[in-house]
Amino acid sequence: MPELLVSIRNAEEARIAKLGGANWIDVKEPRKGPLGKAEDQVLEKIAIDNKLSKLSAAMGEIINYSNVSSYNFVLENYSLIKFGTSTADFPTIQQRLTEIARNSQRSPNSIVLAAYADFKRAESPRPDLFPAFCAQEGIEYLLIDTFLKDNSHLFTWLSSQELSCIRGECARLGIKLALAGKLGVEHIPALREIEPHIVGLRSAVCDDGVRDNSISLERIQFWKSQIT
Repeated sequence: MPELLVSIRNAEEARIAKLGGANWIDVKEPRKGPLGKAEDQVLEKIAIDNKLSKLSAAMGEIINYSNVSSYNFVLENYSLIKFGTSTADFPTIQQRLTEIARNSQRSPNSIVLAAYADFKRAESPRPDLFPAFCAQEGIEYLLIDTFLKDNSHLFTWLSSQELSCIRGECARLGIKLALAGKLGVEHIPALREIEPHIVGLRSAVCDDGVRDNSISLERIQFWKSQIT
């Protein structure tokens, strides 16, 4: 069964996510884009308060990666760090991964690459090309998300059949697949059929389904009961 990842923006939301039974607490700033990085003090506070939880952190788009020494300390207790792949081709992504490994001393299996279902809008490679690339680079987790946060969702851009094929390729190559992108209750049957390793939520667990609103304990508990 999938694990539940809840994206949160501050310490109070982290507390609610943990109380609701989230398997992963994912820290990001929704106002900064699909994988907007939270401020260092927010990342540090959440890490201190949740030492026994599985933590991940959004780091923005890999094309914009820069070596910031504070990252190493702030992210020490984060099992996974996530990078988007907009406006980047595979050679550029590969170059940035080399820089990240050199500057942060993080192993490739602690890095999550986000492929975008709406890849043409993101100017990024097709999602179905990522499993082989991840396997080549030693990346253990692949996230498929949506780049532009509008009225579309993951299944607007990729069918259940296409996602199942990607899931099968990931399983063959030993890659753990995470799915996100304005998922709704209507997508639960498809998610159960696809069986990704992780289901990532933000809008679906926010008040009124709006990603900039606060997260709801009841919504998290509902999703937890449905997919795990």
